[in-house]
Amino acid sequence: MYQVTDNYKQAIQSLSRTFDGKIVIGSQTYGVNDIISFDLDDGLGTGDKFTPGGGYMNMFDVEIARVIEGITEDTEGKPYVSLLVGEQFEEIPLGVFCQKMS
Repeated sequence: MYQVTDNYKQAIQSLSRTFDGKIVIGSQTYGVNDIISFDLDDGLGTGDKFTPGGGYMNMFDVEIARVIEGITEDTEGKPYVSLLVGEQFEEIPLGVFCQKMS
């Protein structure tokens, strides 16, 4: 589990929270003004129960508001969600995902 500060733990419990986000694709960073939507889908790859030989799978789907040149199969994407803690945002990585062409 990703370690966060005690201030983050307090801020996430607040009824009024401010979030930010970004995704780094290759060497380019796209912020909330570029991102139309994103969806993180995670779960066990073998059903509802973890079994020997099974695995945990994640999929991250993002829609960017502009054309991105040069994305190829296996280009890495690293999404982040940030929470305003005091006067600055504390960033949490959501993982590293590789582009798969459909």
